[in-house]
Amino acid sequence: MKKVLFAIVGIAILLTVSMIFIFPKKESVVLEFDNGIRVNAELAQTEQDQETGLMYRAVLPEGMFFVFNKEDKYSLWMKNVYYDLDAIWISQDLKVVYIQKMVPCKIADCPVYSPPTGAKYILEAPGGFTAKNNIKIGSSLKIIR
Repeated sequence: MKKVLFAIVGIAILLTVSMIFIFPKKESVVLEFDNGIRVNAELAQTEQDQETGLMYRAVLPEGMFFVFNKEDKYSLWMKNVYYDLDAIWISQDLKVVYIQKMVPCKIADCPVYSPPTGAKYILEAPGGFTAKNNIKIGSSLKIIR
């Protein structure tokens, strides 16, 4: 009986340790809008993180914050994303410049969502976030960390 218990505990420890290395904790940032609404968002800084975004996620985080090197018209799509999202494009001076409601794509040729103006950051938040929290074009943001 003790051998079985030790084996189970050993397997549990091994799985826990391997999960830490296989799925390392994502770096996050705290963002605060000018109306006091805060979001604890995962950072998507690397090209790989930005390409993957929230694809294949069974659990949706509070948000995902994309950080780019310069302002540009960065596009998004919803391939293999399972939840409605609000995409918020943010300028270098941390002002909301565009908001787009996005729905999961269930076809092979997914639509691409692009802003009419350049942005340095994008915040993806759960669908309805902008309406619920009165986030509009022109709203400002602080990066708290």
